[in-house]
Amino acid sequence: MKHEVMTTENLLGDLPEMETARSPKQILFEQASVLSDSTKNLLEGSVRVVKNSNLVACKLVITVPSLDNYQHDVLSVVHDPVMVYPARVFDLAMSRESIAQDEKELLSMLESILQGDTTRRVISALLRQAHDTIESPPF
Repeated sequence: MKHEVMTTENLLGDLPEMETARSPKQILFEQASVLSDSTKNLLEGSVRVVKNSNLVACKLVITVPSLDNYQHDVLSVVHDPVMVYPARVFDLAMSRESIAQDEKELLSMLESILQGDTTRRVISALLRQAHDTIESPPF
């Protein structure tokens, strides 16, 4: 008995290249690391991620270990679980929402929030308090 070899037809065609744009999650993790490193971990940057079938939400958070792990939410980015752009960007201090169509727009929006007066004042105040707890003698 002769076995016929069946060949599977490729209905997909040539697959597209993987996208090279960084995801909002990756960018926020990078910025969280920069914050921690820049403040010698007096302030710790972190990213909280919530996923469901409809969206992915990433929130950039500043934690102050010396202040009983006080946490300050800076911003959040929300996008579709598959298509990361467009992404909705929320400046939590200013209660503003913007839409980033691509990585370049997202970076610009994040830079504006992170270098904005409100964020800089918050970071400065948290650093002062963190530094004070280190210098203060125990009671």
